[in-house]
Amino acid sequence: MATTYTWVINQLDCYPEADGETDVVFTVHWTLTGTDGTYVGSVYGTVGVSLTPGAPFTPYADLTQPQVVGWVQDALGEEQVAAYEA
Repeated sequence: MATTYTWVINQLDCYPEADGETDVVFTVHWTLTGTDGTYVGSVYGTVGVSLTPGAPFTPYADLTQPQVVGWVQDALGEEQVAAYEA
């Protein structure tokens, strides 16, 4: 049976204001859970993210789970994501 992976964003830590934007995320708390139908395993972690001046900014209220999971995976890197999923 194939393993199913679920990424969950547990919490976002924000600065009230930074570089003219409000509620700017600087830390993402996440959990990755894998299940193969018999066994379940999970890992919890945090990653720091930064606001890049001039880059598109998504207001906090408009953030989506897939967008933030993408930030986490980008910050971890392909090799680390694969290691966690292994």
